[in-house]
Amino acid sequence: MARVISIVNQKGGTGKSACTANLAVGLAQKNMKVLIVDADPKSDVSAVFGYRDCDDSNETLAALMDAVMKDEDIPSDCYIRHQAEGIDIICSNIGLAGTEVQLVNAMSREYVLKQ
Repeated sequence: MARVISIVNQKGGTGKSACTANLAVGLAQKNMKVLIVDADPKSDVSAVFGYRDCDDSNETLAALMDAVMKDEDIPSDCYIRHQAEGIDIICSNIGLAGTEVQLVNAMSREYVLKQ
């Protein structure tokens, strides 16, 4: 059974990215499947795992959420990047800030991330 662990705080500089990265590595070392969904437009967690090129990518959380809002078909593995350490990640970029604004007017916006 899958478990979801969310690390959230509105304030910056509280250690969310470091906690997320360390928790992910620890769980992966125990042979657990780990998927990080970087939901921060600054994309610090993506950068920790070596993905600094996400600003020019169409395979980010912002693009995924945009596709869901437009009711487009989404390939199951398209947006997930795989790490050799056993950690998968859906990267973020600055485009997520615009997606947040679009969500305000979206129908059933509370289900976009769930989908």
